[in-house]
Amino acid sequence: MPTDFEQPAYGKTYAYLDNHVAKGIQNLSDPFQSGNKRLKKEVVDFFDLHTLNIFKNLPDYFLDITERYAILAHNYVVQVLRKNPIPEQTSRPVARVLLNACRIDSELRNDPQARRLVPLFERVMEQKDVPTKKFVSGKWTGWIGFVGVICFLLFFGIFGELPQRFKKDKSSY
Repeated sequence: MPTDFEQPAYGKTYAYLDNHVAKGIQNLSDPFQSGNKRLKKEVVDFFDLHTLNIFKNLPDYFLDITERYAILAHNYVVQVLRKNPIPEQTSRPVARVLLNACRIDSELRNDPQARRLVPLFERVMEQKDVPTKKFVSGKWTGWIGFVGVICFLLFFGIFGELPQRFKKDKSSY
């Protein structure tokens, strides 16, 4: 990169990443939604592998932001595991976020605990079944639709005629 473009490009990138990390620190100081154990949805925007690759490929000029980003990932994992101390029982979406946060922490800070947690969350991701469209929250959606149609037909069969738009016009034959 030409030297006359280097400083403005680094300055804008630094400002953007500094704002991104500061926003993450502000939003994720408490990773849980207020009043329950569910994690905040904003976490997906902060801990992804694309952002990790950006931080890994930045020059030394960005070490301060890179370290703050890795510490944010580390603190996030620690807070979540304090509230849910059995990582093997996490759901797939939570395991994916924790896996990404552990990768960020282990690669940017060389944290040995995060490095040990990466294979654990990878196993969790492999073992958990992905819900299909047919099976949602413990109920078969095909049965729900079938029972709904039967109830609809029984309702009109018992309490009266079908609406006019469903009746066949006998005069058109």
